[in-house]
Amino acid sequence: MAHNRHCSIKQRRLTTLLMMAIMIVPVFMTNSCRKQCAAGHSQESMLVDSIYDNLIDSIYINPRHVINIIDSAQKSTIDSLNYYKLELLKGAALSNTAETEKREKVYERTLDYCRRTDNYELEAMWWNSHAIHMDINIGDRDSAQRCFEHAYKLLETSGNKQQLISVCINLADACKQTGDIARSTQYYRRALTLCDSLNLEKDIFNIYVGLGQTYSEIENFKEADIYFKKALNIIDNKPPYDKYFFYNSYGNCLFLQGKYAEALKQFRNAGQIADNFSVPTFKCIVETNLSEVLMMMGHYDSAHHHINKAHELFNESESGAVLKFYLHSLAGDLALHENNTTAAMKYFKAAGDTLAVGPREMALHYNRLHRFFSMTHDYKNAYKYLLRADYYNDSINNYNVRNQMAELDYRYTQDTTILQQQLIISEKEGRVESLEMQIFIIVLVVLLVALFVTVILMHTRRRRIMKEEELKQSLYSMRLANIRNRISPHFVFNILNRELSGTNKNIDNLVTLLRMNLQLCDRYTVSLQEELEFVDTYVYSEMPSLGDDFEYKKLISPKVDTESFIMPSMLIQIFVENAIKHGLRGYEGHKYLHIIVDKTGSATTITIKNNGHMTSHATAMSKTGTGMRVVTQTINILNERNEKKINLLVSSPQSNNGSPNEWNVTISIPDGFDFSPMNSRIASCKA
Repeated sequence: MAHNRHCSIKQRRLTTLLMMAIMIVPVFMTNSCRKQCAAGHSQESMLVDSIYDNLIDSIYINPRHVINIIDSAQKSTIDSLNYYKLELLKGAALSNTAETEKREKVYERTLDYCRRTDNYELEAMWWNSHAIHMDINIGDRDSAQRCFEHAYKLLETSGNKQQLISVCINLADACKQTGDIARSTQYYRRALTLCDSLNLEKDIFNIYVGLGQTYSEIENFKEADIYFKKALNIIDNKPPYDKYFFYNSYGNCLFLQGKYAEALKQFRNAGQIADNFSVPTFKCIVETNLSEVLMMMGHYDSAHHHINKAHELFNESESGAVLKFYLHSLAGDLALHENNTTAAMKYFKAAGDTLAVGPREMALHYNRLHRFFSMTHDYKNAYKYLLRADYYNDSINNYNVRNQMAELDYRYTQDTTILQQQLIISEKEGRVESLEMQIFIIVLVVLLVALFVTVILMHTRRRRIMKEEELKQSLYSMRLANIRNRISPHFVFNILNRELSGTNKNIDNLVTLLRMNLQLCDRYTVSLQEELEFVDTYVYSEMPSLGDDFEYKKLISPKVDTESFIMPSMLIQIFVENAIKHGLRGYEGHKYLHIIVDKTGSATTITIKNNGHMTSHATAMSKTGTGMRVVTQTINILNERNEKKINLLVSSPQSNNGSPNEWNVTISIPDGFDFSPMNSRIASCKA
């Protein structure tokens, strides 16, 4: 059943050539970019990749359609790598249209480009395709093998392992055809190793099939079944031709083992796929295989049906002499099973005799002739062909034994080499492990020391930061205490100066003010409610001196919670005191003091409005007075500790004659303002 091998290898090599041509795009990206812009090259590469992805199967189903698309795509490319990649793709399609002259011109142009640009990978592809031509079209297998080896050397030099995988597969096929099974398995295993090293899976299927077919060739069916079953496990989503080649090869292997029912199943799978191919040879091979296996199972009517279809397809396909020989020899054998010696003789004569036919096929043919002459009682010729059949069978047995021994020797050598390498590696690994342990201990000690030092440094740094923070808090508290100590005497002095020197004898108000001042002495923050109550007490104590035309108002927005809102103590009182002392006292006419508290956005604003003596008021608001300095310093200290700042704005709206008629002081305190310097001081005082 090996008569389909030659055609299958041809088609698989053409597929391999196409795949290798596509793979060389990234390798020469730099060279191509020298000739065209990066964007243009990217578009061309995407075009070529798209053609490959969409038309790979059409090379066998509709090669002319592929050629037309390539011709159209090449119009948008220039004399570049992408153009000649398409040329190789066109050559693969032309191989299925029997247009040898056109194919040769395509390959000549590609070789000329390789020589002009020194593209070794593309040149390797050319040698690979030339080898296929020498083998398939000329029949010079020795030259073909040398071409494959030249491509192999070019790719080993360039280091392109992906393309090297495909050439290894082709070399393995070539060695298998010349009977060098040991080298064939060597190249297949080399390709398999490269796939494993590159973590590639797309070629593994074909390698498994090739190894299965190779071991089947020397009747090492145990190994063959292993690789065919590995291929069967990953056959899903493979291109139609790869599936066709697998089913045919696996069917042959099962047939040689006498597993006819299983072989029939595989051949039928191949036939379903071959129905979609435009090349009649594929279907002809399947029909021949089906006929033979059905004949061996005793289904002569079905075998006769398939052999007739094979003859029809053979006439359409114009296939080679090998298929013709086997097809007619098989038809003669079927005629013998039907006791039709006349038809058998006709088919045997039509088969002819050719040197291209393999020994296994010749042995089958001579066995058939031996049976024919035995049935016609021509014992002399029967004996002659029996001797010839025995000669070929002995040759096949010797061939199988030699190749099995050579293959075992190769595997033994490889295993011994690998074992020696593993021993060397194990010794080195032992040394490395010892060194690694020493290094690990050293690194661990260093890390522990570094960790210990880091912990000490972090602890020291944390203590230093805490001390610095405590020092800052102390400084803030001292500065605020200094400011507050200046506020209280200043305020008490003003009150005593008024009460003792004036005519107002309201001692109760004076006592209340002094008591409230003493209570607030050590408090740096108070609620807004407390501050306003203190201001009320102060203003009411001043009212007798301000006269009946004095107006005092407080406008508190309902959005503001006066009991929970915290602010620096005496912040409002200082501006109220300045307003009364410098602006309102002694002023004739209507005078007013308004305190407005409102919520604006994310801040609370406190506005103090008043009229009175504008000149005296301007002097008080010039920030030279004690109260203003205290307020300014307090706000500056607090703002140092906060991102959001307390804003203080002093303004004076103008009258019609251009002079100020009112003084406004607006204090804006942001929500969430941090009074921690003050609060820490309060906590320490309470403790």
